[in-house]
Amino acid sequence: MDLSAFDTLPELLGAFETFHETVLFDRSGTLQGSLPDTLPDALAALETAGAELDAPFATALREALGHLRDAEQVLAKRAPDPSIAFLQQRRSFAEAMHQLYPLRGELPSLASFWLLPSAFGEREALETASPDNDAPVGLFERPAGKGFGAYSLYVPESYTASRAWPVVVALHGAYGRGREYLLTWLRPAKSRGLIVVAPSSADVTWSILRPHRDASAILAVIDDVATRYAIDPARVLLTGLSDGGTFTYLAGLPNAGRFAGLAPVAGDFHAMMDPMLRRELGQTLPILIVHGARDPIFPVRSIRSAVELMSHLDYRVDYEELPDWGHAYPYSIHERLVLPWFEALGSTT
Repeated sequence: MDLSAFDTLPELLGAFETFHETVLFDRSGTLQGSLPDTLPDALAALETAGAELDAPFATALREALGHLRDAEQVLAKRAPDPSIAFLQQRRSFAEAMHQLYPLRGELPSLASFWLLPSAFGEREALETASPDNDAPVGLFERPAGKGFGAYSLYVPESYTASRAWPVVVALHGAYGRGREYLLTWLRPAKSRGLIVVAPSSADVTWSILRPHRDASAILAVIDDVATRYAIDPARVLLTGLSDGGTFTYLAGLPNAGRFAGLAPVAGDFHAMMDPMLRRELGQTLPILIVHGARDPIFPVRSIRSAVELMSHLDYRVDYEELPDWGHAYPYSIHERLVLPWFEALGSTT
Protein backbone atom coordinates (compact mmCIF):
# COMPACT_ATOMS: atom_id res chain seq x y z
CA MET A 1 0.00 0.00 0.00
CA ASP A 2 1.46 3.33 -1.07
CA LEU A 3 1.06 5.82 1.77
CA SER A 4 3.56 8.37 0.50
CA ALA A 5 0.73 10.87 -0.10
CA PHE A 6 0.59 11.30 3.69
CA ASP A 7 4.27 12.18 4.08
CA THR A 8 3.28 15.85 4.37
CA LEU A 9 1.06 15.24 7.39
CA PRO A 10 3.75 15.89 10.05
CA GLU A 11 4.63 19.21 8.41
CA LEU A 12 0.98 20.22 8.40
CA LEU A 13 0.54 19.29 12.07
CA GLY A 14 3.72 21.16 12.90
CA ALA A 15 2.33 24.27 11.19
CA PHE A 16 -0.69 24.20 13.51
CA GLU A 17 1.54 23.76 16.56
CA THR A 18 3.79 26.64 15.51
CA PHE A 19 0.74 28.86 15.00
CA HIS A 20 -0.60 27.95 18.45
CA GLU A 21 2.71 28.82 20.07
CA THR A 22 3.51 32.03 18.21
CA VAL A 23 0.06 33.63 17.96
CA LEU A 24 -0.32 37.04 19.61
CA PHE A 25 -3.45 38.71 20.93
CA ASP A 26 -3.92 42.33 21.83
CA ARG A 27 -6.15 43.30 24.73
CA SER A 28 -9.22 43.50 22.50
CA GLY A 29 -8.73 39.87 21.51
CA THR A 30 -7.54 40.63 17.98
CA LEU A 31 -5.43 37.77 16.68
CA GLN A 32 -2.02 38.43 15.16
CA GLY A 33 -0.75 35.45 13.26
CA SER A 34 -2.09 32.91 10.79
CA LEU A 35 -1.55 29.49 9.36
CA PRO A 36 0.65 29.23 6.23
CA ASP A 37 -1.02 30.18 2.95
CA THR A 38 -0.07 26.76 1.57
CA LEU A 39 -1.93 24.86 4.30
CA PRO A 40 -5.42 24.74 2.67
CA ASP A 41 -4.05 23.17 -0.51
CA ALA A 42 -1.86 20.75 1.44
CA LEU A 43 -4.86 19.69 3.49
CA ALA A 44 -6.98 19.29 0.36
CA ALA A 45 -4.38 16.93 -1.11
CA LEU A 46 -4.46 14.85 2.07
CA GLU A 47 -8.26 14.75 2.00
CA THR A 48 -8.19 13.50 -1.59
CA ALA A 49 -5.69 10.78 -0.70
CA GLY A 50 -7.73 9.85 2.36
CA ALA A 51 -10.93 9.53 0.32
CA GLU A 52 -9.20 7.05 -2.00
CA LEU A 53 -7.56 5.06 0.80
CA ASP A 54 -8.77 1.49 1.28
CA ALA A 55 -7.40 0.45 4.66
CA PRO A 56 -8.81 -0.54 8.08
CA PHE A 57 -7.74 2.80 9.54
CA ALA A 58 -9.09 4.91 6.66
CA THR A 59 -12.23 6.02 8.50
CA ALA A 60 -10.29 7.26 11.52
CA LEU A 61 -7.86 9.08 9.24
CA ARG A 62 -10.65 10.77 7.31
CA GLU A 63 -12.29 11.86 10.55
CA ALA A 64 -9.00 13.35 11.73
CA LEU A 65 -8.56 15.23 8.47
CA GLY A 66 -12.12 16.50 8.85
CA HIS A 67 -11.23 17.96 12.26
CA LEU A 68 -8.17 19.63 10.76
CA ARG A 69 -10.33 21.10 8.00
CA ASP A 70 -12.74 22.41 10.66
CA ALA A 71 -9.83 24.08 12.44
CA GLU A 72 -8.55 25.66 9.23
CA GLN A 73 -12.01 26.88 8.22
CA VAL A 74 -12.69 28.57 11.55
CA LEU A 75 -9.60 30.72 11.04
CA ALA A 76 -10.29 31.32 7.35
CA LYS A 77 -13.64 32.97 8.11
CA ARG A 78 -13.81 36.53 9.43
CA ALA A 79 -14.94 35.93 13.01
CA PRO A 80 -16.62 38.61 15.14
CA ASP A 81 -14.52 37.43 18.09
CA PRO A 82 -11.09 36.13 16.98
CA SER A 83 -10.24 34.85 20.45
CA ILE A 84 -13.31 32.57 20.44
CA ALA A 85 -12.43 31.39 16.93
CA PHE A 86 -8.94 30.54 18.17
CA LEU A 87 -10.39 28.43 20.99
CA GLN A 88 -12.71 26.64 18.56
CA GLN A 89 -9.99 25.74 16.09
CA ARG A 90 -7.67 24.62 18.87
CA ARG A 91 -10.34 22.22 20.09
CA SER A 92 -10.82 20.81 16.58
CA PHE A 93 -7.07 20.41 16.21
CA ALA A 94 -6.90 18.53 19.51
CA GLU A 95 -9.60 16.11 18.34
CA ALA A 96 -7.60 15.50 15.16
CA MET A 97 -4.48 14.76 17.19
CA HIS A 98 -6.32 12.29 19.41
CA GLN A 99 -7.58 10.54 16.28
CA LEU A 100 -4.16 10.48 14.63
CA TYR A 101 -2.03 9.34 17.57
CA PRO A 102 -3.24 5.70 17.41
CA LEU A 103 -2.44 5.67 13.67
CA ARG A 104 1.29 6.34 14.10
CA GLY A 105 2.04 2.64 13.57
CA GLU A 106 0.05 2.59 10.34
CA LEU A 107 1.43 5.78 8.79
CA PRO A 108 5.24 5.77 8.58
CA SER A 109 5.34 9.56 8.30
CA LEU A 110 3.79 9.88 11.78
CA ALA A 111 6.08 7.38 13.46
CA SER A 112 8.47 9.96 14.91
CA PHE A 113 6.23 13.03 15.04
CA TRP A 114 5.55 12.59 18.76
CA LEU A 115 9.20 12.08 19.68
CA LEU A 116 11.96 14.53 20.49
CA PRO A 117 14.82 14.28 17.95
CA SER A 118 17.07 12.82 20.64
CA ALA A 119 14.66 9.86 20.97
CA PHE A 120 14.29 8.97 17.28
CA GLY A 121 16.70 6.07 17.62
CA GLU A 122 14.74 4.66 20.56
CA ARG A 123 11.36 4.61 18.85
CA GLU A 124 11.00 0.82 18.78
CA ALA A 125 11.83 0.48 22.48
CA LEU A 126 9.51 3.34 23.41
CA GLU A 127 6.64 1.70 21.54
CA THR A 128 7.23 -1.80 22.96
CA ALA A 129 4.86 -2.84 25.74
CA SER A 130 6.36 -4.34 28.88
CA PRO A 131 5.33 -7.95 29.52
CA ASP A 132 4.68 -7.18 33.20
CA ASN A 133 2.06 -4.52 32.48
CA ASP A 134 -1.66 -5.02 31.97
CA ALA A 135 -2.74 -1.43 32.75
CA PRO A 136 -3.88 0.92 29.95
CA VAL A 137 -1.12 2.92 28.24
CA GLY A 138 -1.07 5.71 25.69
CA LEU A 139 -3.56 8.58 25.49
CA PHE A 140 -6.90 8.03 27.18
CA GLU A 141 -9.54 9.47 29.50
CA ARG A 142 -10.28 8.47 33.08
CA PRO A 143 -13.81 8.77 34.50
CA ALA A 144 -14.72 10.92 37.48
CA GLY A 145 -14.22 9.49 40.93
CA LYS A 146 -14.60 10.46 44.55
CA GLY A 147 -13.66 14.12 44.89
CA PHE A 148 -12.55 14.70 41.28
CA GLY A 149 -13.91 14.95 37.76
CA ALA A 150 -12.91 13.08 34.63
CA TYR A 151 -9.32 13.72 33.55
CA SER A 152 -6.99 13.00 30.64
CA LEU A 153 -3.92 10.83 31.00
CA TYR A 154 -0.86 9.82 29.04
CA VAL A 155 1.08 6.75 30.15
CA PRO A 156 4.14 5.86 28.05
CA GLU A 157 3.67 2.76 25.93
CA SER A 158 6.86 1.37 27.48
CA TYR A 159 5.43 1.66 31.00
CA THR A 160 6.49 -1.04 33.45
CA ALA A 161 5.39 -1.43 37.05
CA SER A 162 8.90 -2.53 38.01
CA ARG A 163 10.05 1.07 38.56
CA ALA A 164 8.56 4.36 39.76
CA TRP A 165 7.74 6.94 37.09
CA PRO A 166 7.88 10.74 37.30
CA VAL A 167 4.60 12.58 36.82
CA VAL A 168 3.68 15.91 35.23
CA VAL A 169 0.39 17.43 36.36
CA ALA A 170 -0.55 19.91 33.60
CA LEU A 171 -3.23 22.56 34.20
CA HIS A 172 -4.93 24.13 31.18
CA GLY A 173 -5.75 27.82 30.80
CA ALA A 174 -9.16 29.52 30.87
CA TYR A 175 -11.74 27.91 28.56
CA GLY A 176 -9.35 25.05 27.89
CA ARG A 177 -9.64 21.38 28.78
CA GLY A 178 -7.14 18.81 29.95
CA ARG A 179 -7.66 16.79 26.77
CA GLU A 180 -6.27 19.68 24.73
CA TYR A 181 -3.49 20.82 27.02
CA LEU A 182 -2.05 17.33 27.56
CA LEU A 183 -0.89 17.38 23.93
CA THR A 184 1.68 20.07 24.72
CA TRP A 185 3.44 17.51 26.93
CA LEU A 186 3.02 14.41 24.74
CA ARG A 187 6.29 14.67 22.84
CA PRO A 188 8.60 15.12 25.87
CA ALA A 189 6.61 12.62 27.96
CA LYS A 190 6.83 9.86 25.38
CA SER A 191 10.51 10.55 24.72
CA ARG A 192 11.66 10.85 28.34
CA GLY A 193 9.32 8.50 30.18
CA LEU A 194 6.86 10.74 32.01
CA ILE A 195 3.27 10.09 33.00
CA VAL A 196 1.16 13.18 32.25
CA VAL A 197 -2.01 13.94 34.17
CA ALA A 198 -4.26 16.67 32.74
CA PRO A 199 -7.31 17.42 34.87
CA SER A 200 -10.02 19.82 33.76
CA SER A 201 -11.33 22.62 35.93
CA ALA A 202 -14.83 22.23 37.35
CA ASP A 203 -15.85 25.56 35.81
CA VAL A 204 -14.59 27.39 32.71
CA THR A 205 -11.36 28.05 34.60
CA TRP A 206 -9.70 27.21 37.90
CA SER A 207 -11.39 28.55 41.02
CA ILE A 208 -9.21 31.47 42.10
CA LEU A 209 -11.72 32.61 44.73
CA ARG A 210 -12.19 29.11 46.17
CA PRO A 211 -8.86 27.46 45.40
CA HIS A 212 -9.34 24.64 47.88
CA ARG A 213 -12.09 23.11 45.70
CA ASP A 214 -9.97 22.58 42.60
CA ALA A 215 -6.75 22.00 44.55
CA SER A 216 -8.39 19.11 46.43
CA ALA A 217 -9.60 17.66 43.14
CA ILE A 218 -6.09 17.85 41.66
CA LEU A 219 -4.60 16.03 44.64
CA ALA A 220 -7.35 13.41 44.42
CA VAL A 221 -6.53 12.85 40.74
CA ILE A 222 -2.87 12.26 41.58
CA ASP A 223 -3.92 9.76 44.26
CA ASP A 224 -6.18 8.02 41.74
CA VAL A 225 -3.30 7.66 39.28
CA ALA A 226 -1.11 6.29 42.06
CA THR A 227 -3.59 3.47 42.72
CA ARG A 228 -3.14 2.24 39.14
CA TYR A 229 0.44 3.09 38.23
CA ALA A 230 3.84 3.00 39.89
CA ILE A 231 4.58 6.69 40.30
CA ASP A 232 7.44 8.35 42.13
CA PRO A 233 5.78 10.61 44.73
CA ALA A 234 9.03 12.57 45.04
CA ARG A 235 9.04 13.36 41.30
CA VAL A 236 5.70 15.06 40.69
CA LEU A 237 5.77 18.38 38.83
CA LEU A 238 2.83 20.78 38.97
CA THR A 239 2.71 23.11 35.99
CA GLY A 240 0.14 25.07 34.05
CA LEU A 241 -0.54 27.73 31.46
CA SER A 242 -2.17 31.14 32.01
CA ASP A 243 -4.92 30.62 34.63
CA GLY A 244 -3.44 27.15 35.02
CA GLY A 245 -0.10 28.81 35.78
CA THR A 246 -1.73 31.04 38.39
CA PHE A 247 -3.42 28.02 39.92
CA THR A 248 -0.09 26.20 39.99
CA TYR A 249 0.91 28.66 42.71
CA LEU A 250 -2.42 28.53 44.55
CA ALA A 251 -2.57 24.73 44.60
CA GLY A 252 1.14 24.06 44.86
CA LEU A 253 2.41 26.38 47.59
CA PRO A 254 -0.02 25.15 50.30
CA ASN A 255 0.65 21.53 49.29
CA ALA A 256 4.39 21.78 48.75
CA GLY A 257 5.02 18.33 50.19
CA ARG A 258 3.17 16.75 47.27
CA PHE A 259 5.37 18.24 44.54
CA ALA A 260 9.00 18.21 43.49
CA GLY A 261 8.61 21.61 41.83
CA LEU A 262 6.23 24.15 40.37
CA ALA A 263 6.45 25.54 36.84
CA PRO A 264 3.87 28.25 36.09
CA VAL A 265 3.92 29.34 32.44
CA ALA A 266 2.37 32.72 31.51
CA GLY A 267 0.59 32.76 34.86
CA ASP A 268 -0.45 35.78 36.89
CA PHE A 269 0.80 36.71 40.36
CA HIS A 270 -2.57 36.73 42.14
CA ALA A 271 -3.19 38.85 45.25
CA MET A 272 -4.02 35.69 47.22
CA MET A 273 -0.40 34.62 46.88
CA ASP A 274 0.94 37.47 49.00
CA PRO A 275 -0.24 36.06 52.36
CA MET A 276 0.98 32.62 51.27
CA LEU A 277 4.45 34.01 50.66
CA ARG A 278 4.45 35.97 53.90
CA ARG A 279 3.68 32.70 55.70
CA GLU A 280 6.57 31.08 53.79
CA LEU A 281 4.36 28.39 52.29
CA GLY A 282 6.39 26.26 49.89
CA GLN A 283 9.51 28.33 50.51
CA THR A 284 11.90 25.44 49.85
CA LEU A 285 10.05 24.20 46.77
CA PRO A 286 11.90 24.78 43.46
CA ILE A 287 9.89 27.09 41.19
CA LEU A 288 10.45 27.82 37.50
CA ILE A 289 8.57 30.87 36.20
CA VAL A 290 8.32 31.25 32.41
CA HIS A 291 6.79 34.39 30.95
CA GLY A 292 6.69 36.22 27.64
CA ALA A 293 7.83 39.82 27.38
CA ARG A 294 5.02 40.41 24.85
CA ASP A 295 2.24 38.95 27.02
CA PRO A 296 -0.84 41.21 26.66
CA ILE A 297 -2.95 39.33 29.22
CA PHE A 298 -0.60 39.30 32.21
CA PRO A 299 1.99 42.06 31.59
CA VAL A 300 5.55 41.03 32.23
CA ARG A 301 6.35 43.94 34.54
CA SER A 302 4.13 42.47 37.26
CA ILE A 303 5.84 39.09 36.87
CA ARG A 304 9.26 40.70 37.24
CA SER A 305 8.07 42.31 40.48
CA ALA A 306 6.76 38.97 41.70
CA VAL A 307 10.09 37.29 41.00
CA GLU A 308 11.90 40.04 42.92
CA LEU A 309 9.54 39.62 45.88
CA MET A 310 9.89 35.84 45.95
CA SER A 311 13.67 36.07 45.71
CA HIS A 312 13.69 38.65 48.52
CA LEU A 313 11.67 36.21 50.65
CA ASP A 314 14.25 33.47 49.93
CA TYR A 315 12.08 31.37 47.63
CA ARG A 316 13.92 29.06 45.23
CA VAL A 317 12.94 30.79 42.00
CA ASP A 318 14.35 30.42 38.50
CA TYR A 319 12.98 32.89 35.97
CA GLU A 320 12.93 32.57 32.18
CA GLU A 321 11.68 35.62 30.30
CA LEU A 322 11.07 35.06 26.59
CA PRO A 323 11.55 38.30 24.62
CA ASP A 324 9.42 37.35 21.59
CA TRP A 325 6.71 35.25 23.21
CA GLY A 326 3.21 36.43 24.06
CA HIS A 327 0.45 34.36 25.65
CA ALA A 328 0.05 31.13 23.72
CA TYR A 329 0.60 27.37 23.79
CA PRO A 330 4.04 26.21 25.08
CA TYR A 331 5.02 23.13 23.04
CA SER A 332 8.70 23.96 22.57
CA ILE A 333 8.82 25.78 25.92
CA HIS A 334 8.03 22.52 27.67
CA GLU A 335 10.59 20.69 25.58
CA ARG A 336 13.55 23.06 25.88
CA LEU A 337 12.93 24.80 29.23
CA VAL A 338 10.52 23.06 31.60
CA LEU A 339 11.52 19.44 30.94
CA PRO A 340 15.31 19.99 31.40
CA TRP A 341 14.66 22.04 34.55
CA PHE A 342 12.45 19.28 36.00
CA GLU A 343 14.92 16.54 35.14
CA ALA A 344 17.74 18.54 36.72
CA LEU A 345 15.94 18.49 40.07
CA GLY A 346 17.23 14.97 40.52
CA SER A 347 15.60 11.62 41.12
CA THR A 348 15.12 9.32 44.04
CA THR A 349 15.03 6.21 41.88
